[in-house]
Amino acid sequence: MRARAARWLFVGWSGYLTLLLCAFYAHKLGIGRQHLESGWLIEAALALATIAAEPPAVVEDEPLSRRPMPWFAAIALGQIGAFLLYGRILNVGLLADDFVLLGRATAHAFWQPHDLFFRPLPLVVWAAAAAVVRGSTVAWALHGINVALHGLNAAFVTALAHRLRLARSTAFGVGLGFLCFPANVEAVSWPSGIQDLLMTTAVLSFLLLLTGPRSTATALGAFVALVFALLTKETAAAAVAMGALLLLSQRRTRPVRVWPVWAASCVTGAIYVGWRLWLVGSRMDNWPSTTRRGIKRFLTEPFGTLGSPWNAVDLTRWPIIGLLSCLVILAFVVAIVVKGVRATGDRRLFVLLPCVLAAVAPVGRYFFVDADLAGSRYLYLPCVFWVLFLGYLVEITTPSRPSLRAFWLAATVAVITTWTVGTIRHQMNWRLAGETRDRVLAAVRSTVQQSPCPTIAVDNVPDNVDGAYVFRSGLPEAVDREGLHVRLVPAAEATADTCRVVWSQAPAR
Repeated sequence: MRARAARWLFVGWSGYLTLLLCAFYAHKLGIGRQHLESGWLIEAALALATIAAEPPAVVEDEPLSRRPMPWFAAIALGQIGAFLLYGRILNVGLLADDFVLLGRATAHAFWQPHDLFFRPLPLVVWAAAAAVVRGSTVAWALHGINVALHGLNAAFVTALAHRLRLARSTAFGVGLGFLCFPANVEAVSWPSGIQDLLMTTAVLSFLLLLTGPRSTATALGAFVALVFALLTKETAAAAVAMGALLLLSQRRTRPVRVWPVWAASCVTGAIYVGWRLWLVGSRMDNWPSTTRRGIKRFLTEPFGTLGSPWNAVDLTRWPIIGLLSCLVILAFVVAIVVKGVRATGDRRLFVLLPCVLAAVAPVGRYFFVDADLAGSRYLYLPCVFWVLFLGYLVEITTPSRPSLRAFWLAATVAVITTWTVGTIRHQMNWRLAGETRDRVLAAVRSTVQQSPCPTIAVDNVPDNVDGAYVFRSGLPEAVDREGLHVRLVPAAEATADTCRVVWSQAPAR
């Protein structure tokens, strides 16, 4: 009786949440984002209460598939798909932080004492690329590295889905979904996004080795991958928590001797975190907020963008895509809570979403994703577990009847197609950012040639184009890279002999 009441309450609230979603995207009834955030939190609480009222039967985990992972096919398809999807951004060039970081890389200044960000490995990769190629081809090479890493990460996501006992077709679908997810554009299109891409490559390597067959070689490989991840970005400290969650989901098939490997990884991560706190000092302003509002933001904002990975322009022109994105996820959740999870007894449902939060937690209060998707690079690693979660929902809720299975497949293809179109559209902002950068540098060059000045002040430096960074930083380094021997000064420090470049032209769309 209690289980039935919990189910009806959950279904009823799901219907109410559907009305809230429709009113929000239709701009009716004054429904705002805060109402949706509260509605989804209540939905999650009721889902957990429904499952607790009638716990799923504990079943033995399925053994790891005896069919080997088709690594060659996954990597080849990942690379081909990545370059087909992102090939048009290879000639965008350097933007914002790229100029600063490339200067540090070529000077072999991989790390500065007391630097808040300890990320030497990406700079080492850039230094190696700059030593091999010269001139304007460096930017091509850096973009190519990002695209290649994205394709490799898609293959690793496919392998992790296979390791989590998803069907091979579902595993490849999960990898394809990660490849074309619209919120990944910033990390892939911006050369400085290599920090998130390379860190994700190392973290996925660590998780695959940790959850795979045990041997001395795989244990050593897991340690090396974890160290590489920590040398790439501080967010990798969450990898040990992700490893624990994945191991718990496989506790009946994983041998006991795997836990010492994970414990040693914990020690490695703790030493790294302790060293960073001792060297830099604790940054209280970056710790996750423990206020009610801060906790709500931490629990909802990552899933808000992952669930509806569209920018403000998309949602203004086609609000239906945001609504359908949320309704599809809601339908999956209702189906799996009411029926699927009780039938399977699977624990992956309770593992993958906490992994999303674990990947966001180290960012702390620096985490943000604006309406134009600026900052969405912070969701690159969490996206791994989000698409795995969606793949799990699809597999568990797929109907057995052939006609319904065909409809389910068509719906999945429609989602992937929509994501692909969104990814291609979002790249246009980065191409426009590259064109804006060229016009700014051309204006500076023209000013220098027409009236030699010891200093130049640029007023209204373009920060970004719809979330694609232009000169949020890096303008002085960009001017030096152009061979213009002139010093840039802030507009407030301009003197009588300072030339001015006033930027006011909006980029053509």
